[in-house]
Amino acid sequence: NVTLPDNITEIPNSMFYNCTSLSDVTIPNVVTSIENSAFSNCTNLKTISSIENITKIEANAFYNCSNLTNFRIGSSIEKIGVNALFNVKDTYINKEEGKIVFDGEDITNAKTDEIARYDLAWGRGRYIFHEKRKK
Repeated sequence: NVTLPDNITEIPNSMFYNCTSLSDVTIPNVVTSIENSAFSNCTNLKTISSIENITKIEANAFYNCSNLTNFRIGSSIEKIGVNALFNVKDTYINKEEGKIVFDGEDITNAKTDEIARYDLAWGRGRYIFHEKRKK
């Protein structure tokens, strides 16, 4: 288990890259950005807590974190980078309204069922958006 200190505002590139022994991480509320490949290939990562204030999750941030389930992203999110959630099983994105770029595509005005079909077609995972985003 890892609890990050309260004096960081971002999790830097590749900070935990390929750390297969990592299973649980607590992120302080002051963190607003998770950078490229920060947790990429952490195949035993199961839980991430306290990410309500995250505004961006960069490319490959959680790439292949195949044991990370019921991952909840808060309403502050504005950008989710390319392959940031590749092979993450279930992700709930609590974004009622406002701009959001997902996997490199602006989906601010997209219907959630279109987003789900797009993602499932690529075999990524299941992304559940806040019900108020449904058109």
